[in-house]
Amino acid sequence: MQTPIAHDRRQPGRRARPGSGLLGALALLTGCYQGLGGGAAHDEGADDGAGSSGGAGDATAGADGSDGGGEDDGGSDSGGEMPVPFEPLPPEAALAKVKDFLTGLPPDSAEQAAYLLDRGALPTLVDRWMDTPQFQARALEIFEQLFQQQASGENLAEILDDTPGRVNGMNTRSDGRLLPSISAGFAATVWNTVDQGHPFTDILTTRTFMLNVPQMVLLSYIDAAPRDDEGEDLPSWLLQRYPGFDVGVAWTGNAIPLGQTLNPESANFMTFWLDEVPDADCQAKLDDRSTGRAAMLDALELLFRIAPGNLSCVTGPVIFTDEDWALRPVTLRVADQGEDPTAFFDLASMRNGTELVLQSERVGFFTTLGFSTNWLTNDSNQHRVNANQALIVGLGRTFDPANVFVPADGATIDEGHAEPGTPCYSCHKDLDPLRDFLRQSYTYEGSARPASEMTSIPGSAFFSLDGSDPVEGTGVGDLADAMAAHPRFAAAWTEKLCTMVNSTACDPMDPELTRIAGVFADSGHDFRVLVRELVTSPLVTFQDRTTTGESFGSLVLPVSQDRFCRRMSLRLGIDDVCNLDGLVDAPAALAKRLRALADGVPPVSYGRAALLPFVNTAPDVFSVASIERVCQIVAEHWYGDVDGALWTPGQREAVLDHLVASVMGVPPADPRSAALRTVLSDHWDLALEDGASDVDALRSTFMTACASAPAAATAL
Repeated sequence: MQTPIAHDRRQPGRRARPGSGLLGALALLTGCYQGLGGGAAHDEGADDGAGSSGGAGDATAGADGSDGGGEDDGGSDSGGEMPVPFEPLPPEAALAKVKDFLTGLPPDSAEQAAYLLDRGALPTLVDRWMDTPQFQARALEIFEQLFQQQASGENLAEILDDTPGRVNGMNTRSDGRLLPSISAGFAATVWNTVDQGHPFTDILTTRTFMLNVPQMVLLSYIDAAPRDDEGEDLPSWLLQRYPGFDVGVAWTGNAIPLGQTLNPESANFMTFWLDEVPDADCQAKLDDRSTGRAAMLDALELLFRIAPGNLSCVTGPVIFTDEDWALRPVTLRVADQGEDPTAFFDLASMRNGTELVLQSERVGFFTTLGFSTNWLTNDSNQHRVNANQALIVGLGRTFDPANVFVPADGATIDEGHAEPGTPCYSCHKDLDPLRDFLRQSYTYEGSARPASEMTSIPGSAFFSLDGSDPVEGTGVGDLADAMAAHPRFAAAWTEKLCTMVNSTACDPMDPELTRIAGVFADSGHDFRVLVRELVTSPLVTFQDRTTTGESFGSLVLPVSQDRFCRRMSLRLGIDDVCNLDGLVDAPAALAKRLRALADGVPPVSYGRAALLPFVNTAPDVFSVASIERVCQIVAEHWYGDVDGALWTPGQREAVLDHLVASVMGVPPADPRSAALRTVLSDHWDLALEDGASDVDALRSTFMTACASAPAAATAL
């Protein structure tokens, strides 16, 4: 089940049981040989270790033979729900939960010993983990999930006024790098903010973004090809600057250097050389030169190897280098009076400069190409969705009539879109004053709004939230400043991060959550301070009672896709084992299969108007099967007698150590380690007794560890 978190949901029955749950959950597998064909080849010995009363599906059965039914909390005959006594998470599990969330790695024996000796050692350990490359990679993952930056060919085509097929072709002929770089760019911007020690409020106010040259080209093109609210062309500064602008291609005669093609002073300006001969049936079409806006679009597409006409006619030459695709800090500023913006074909300036000059104002996460393509608007919606999603991401709030300031005269309300007295009117009464900040800056097609298009736009927009004094302003810059200064910022990001680490919501009224938000604010919104305070808090470790614990229980939940895949990649030493980034070193068909299976494990996601991320809160048959199948493919491809195998049957003792300490994340010094190792060793022996080969016995034992609760849950 993957649902948005509801703050008032009570789940006392899902508290983690300390003690025997870890061994019991795994011990159930000792009597069931994990056959590589997917079925159980051994069903005897059900009484060994687990006890017969729990049954094959009872994951709470204890290793000591207990019935797994839980303690007697006073009886349930009264018919009323009895409060569940507080049960702290075992400290070993709490430590593993924190390090895994931050890095994907398990604690080692020294770290565990330090924490068990002194719980006050955890902040020092957290600081050490935050200085690792694994934390940087994990932070980037979290930022991609929380800032709602997602580019698709279909939505980008809307902004570029192009067709989805040709935009997807631009991505394909860029080796699949265009769309992912748009989605990942702002996460890298946030990490740059954190790494340099800047206030986290810079996510709203920054004008310096991590961009690559292709993204700069797109931003400059959007500026050069503006459209009004109805999608009609507005005057282009570039066509005024270069009258007679036309574009063509050539493939015969002397090759034309790219420098000449992009140089307005060259006789070969905007003539692109094709380094392969086009198909004969489309050569005549390519002889024609395009002009005006069509020529601009042709030039943009040619930069991404898409020639005019049929996509299959010819593939253009490679324009962007690997260095061009690297993200780096670039400051976006609005052109001064009389100054030309950066032309979209001025690659030399983009490659060598540190700023990009535009007509449109770009500030903070909600004006990026990734956010704009994710949340398209139109002449009906009129930036209401963008404004609402910006409020959700930035301050963890959606529109509420009680919390949003509305001018007394209602001057900013679009009564033509929602008449007074209709069900929609109350919503628009709240949305319209805020969305005017966006309308003042952009048309509904994503272009900078010129003065000629301001006649129907109010001169002032208003922002207020949770009863704060209303802020009057103009444009996205004023909105960014108002949101960054709002006291709700610290609480919002404390709640978001708490949801991510616990895989469920924290009670927003919890005094401990309020305390952490206060520390975060007092630190000047230092993100590392927020992380340290939160993950060392009983909100996360469940070492003491909290309001959150009383509301939701000390939950142990299934891992999300990102956590399982990162965890297994690091612990197995297989880069991108789920192929989420297309980097796994495996045959193409196998890599595709891994990705398809990984998509069966619910990721952290978000939805329109949802305040908190969607997080998987209960395992289902599909996610469990997907994890098992990923483990099986890993076993077959990287374990056994295959070329380049990570482990072989002859390394049995080392394999068992690896499975317990790395795959399951229980360090050797942990008292549970020896028992887990025995369970896996017994499983190996049972497989051999059933007639399995040495290789299949190894693989089955690996699958048992890989798909076990310790490897596939947030904390055990």
